[in-house]
Amino acid sequence: MVSVDEYKEIVTAFPREGFKDDLVLIMCGLCKSKPDTTYVNFVGEFGLELGLDGKGEGKDEYRKAWESHRVLPMLMASLDRNVEFE
Repeated sequence: MVSVDEYKEIVTAFPREGFKDDLVLIMCGLCKSKPDTTYVNFVGEFGLELGLDGKGEGKDEYRKAWESHRVLPMLMASLDRNVEFE
């Protein structure tokens, strides 16, 4: 475990200025450049909430693509089709 005092020392030695903004840009950038890798993990949450640029641009476009890749509807459709064989 890192104590509060140790954490403060670390942050002083290695400042995190811009860390949050940079992280948002990276995650949203992945949603834009490699969307297929983001639909089924936490990265997709960035695209859904913050768009493709971190400021809302492309948010609706991303949500539409994300919805078309949802696993549960595909799984349920497959299970429904299997009923006819039971």
